[in-house]
Amino acid sequence: TDHECGLSAAQGDADGFAAAIGRLAGDAELRAAYACRARGLAETVLNRKNAVAPLLDELGAFSSPDTP
Repeated sequence: TDHECGLSAAQGDADGFAAAIGRLAGDAELRAAYACRARGLAETVLNRKNAVAPLLDELGAFSSPDTP
């Protein structure tokens, strides 16, 4: 994946999905590495400031008295 914090399989690819689960199930070091990267991504990119605040700003523009 882009951020190296998980595995993926194409939609409908049951064999690929099973292979990804099997790979993670058999590799504790890989699971730990993905977990660490996912936590870092959540803290730096998917946090309130970066993910929610811009959306709230956009929504607020619709309720602004200056908006026709």
